[in-house]
Amino acid sequence: MGGSHEAGDLLKLINSKLDIVIHSNYSLPVLSLGGLKERLVILSSYSGNTEEPLDAYEEAGKLGLARAVISVGGKLLEKAKKRRCTLCPNARFWHRASFCSTSQFKKFLKIYWRRKNVGRSRKTC
Repeated sequence: MGGSHEAGDLLKLINSKLDIVIHSNYSLPVLSLGGLKERLVILSSYSGNTEEPLDAYEEAGKLGLARAVISVGGKLLEKAKKRRCTLCPNARFWHRASFCSTSQFKKFLKIYWRRKNVGRSRKTC
């Protein structure tokens, strides 16, 4: 695992009242199916080949959950394109060694606010 979760960590740090669950492991966080269905699963992997987000992507798909992918390439981006998921494929501005790049943070904010404004009418990929 790398630091692709750090934009989410920063969001949570800025506003602890945001209903964000940051999960940096295999599968999905331990939540009820109803709780998971109310959320947008954002899968972030710079390379697109990190095992944990790939595993979570598959698990979320089996459950019919809405997914969004942030990556520069790899298997994760390929799978998302085939399923027509929400994509942020041009994440080339990420600074892997830094705490969080401005562009990565903006992408997470954009997806988060889009999710909040669209609500349940979002398309599942």
